[in-house]
Amino acid sequence: MKFQITFSALLYTLLQIQSALANRGYDVLNAVYQKAHPGQNMAANQRYVFVEKYQGGSTDMEQCVAGYTHVAVVVGSVIHTGHDQHFFQGTMYHLTTQGDRIFNYGDPIEIPMVPDWSPRTYRVATVTLYKGTTTAEDSTIKNLRDQYLREHAKYSLRSNNCNSFAEWMTSKIVS
Repeated sequence: MKFQITFSALLYTLLQIQSALANRGYDVLNAVYQKAHPGQNMAANQRYVFVEKYQGGSTDMEQCVAGYTHVAVVVGSVIHTGHDQHFFQGTMYHLTTQGDRIFNYGDPIEIPMVPDWSPRTYRVATVTLYKGTTTAEDSTIKNLRDQYLREHAKYSLRSNNCNSFAEWMTSKIVS
């Protein structure tokens, strides 16, 4: 009987932790959203676009934009699960060189789609920017990603890096 109670308590604690972690993504992005829309919360019937900028990293030798070593686009929507529980279900898109090695001019690029975004998907973002809403579905964004890959196949620190991809993608999808 004691084991059953202990197991139940452990399971309850794990579910609480899972809920808190899921809520954290919403909390982080909603705080960014509220800077642009004071007093408002993100709504469940919208798709949101954010850009995350990162500093430092063990393999990041160059800066793709002043002060930052990586930039990614996050697109998704809010899921309300009841009792003031929310989570942000999103996908991160970011440009990297194939094999995720040190970037060299002319290297082939890839743009991975990372489903199930969370605030620590890549690493903790230094800056998160709210870019707007979008009506673009995941399939449309995937098609745009494929178009970018066809048109910009080789890496260049000055003209085809993670920041230039993020700017291009947000210009295509933000309403």
